[in-house]
Amino acid sequence: MVIPLSSTPVNDPAQNPAPRLAAPGLLRQFWAEIEDYVRDYGRLALAEAGEKANQARQIAMKLGLAMLLGLFGFFFLTVALVALINAGIHSWGWSSLVVGVIYGIIAMGLLVSALRGLRAGLLSFPRLRQRFQQDKAWIKDSLAA
Repeated sequence: MVIPLSSTPVNDPAQNPAPRLAAPGLLRQFWAEIEDYVRDYGRLALAEAGEKANQARQIAMKLGLAMLLGLFGFFFLTVALVALINAGIHSWGWSSLVVGVIYGIIAMGLLVSALRGLRAGLLSFPRLRQRFQQDKAWIKDSLAA
């Protein structure tokens, strides 16, 4: 059995200082942190885009069915409206023009409303924006300290 000659224990942390990281090691660690950060943002963006795609798919199916049923209704109502106007002015051409102008005005109103709705909610990513603001605030606070 060997007895140590010094008075300090063999596994004393004071004798073995912590190893210093070299500049390449620090850069590698920093780059790995940046990669993880970007990967997390990518995952969050993909998750939100997936949710938006599911919402858009459901809206598209409802719109498709509504368009099909609306097309049949539109056809029969147009024929009835043109016949009604024709009974009053006795001209198929003018009655068709009046109906066409009325439908054009209605279509423009619907288009403006639909575009306003798309801009308001479907193309925004609120959780991604919130996380970015939180990270920005954290970086500002950590640099100020």
